[in-house]
Amino acid sequence: MFPVPSPLDVLVAFAIVFFASVLSTVGLLKYIERLKAAVRTPRAA
Repeated sequence: MFPVPSPLDVLVAFAIVFFASVLSTVGLLKYIERLKAAVRTPRAA
């Protein structure tokens, strides 16, 4: 049997996962905005 984690451990693990997902989502949105900006501005050949 696995040991039952304390509520604090569960909270800390959830906070870490939540923070990582927020960071990755923000990074992805910024990357998409950069791609859109690159598409909008024609590049000098």
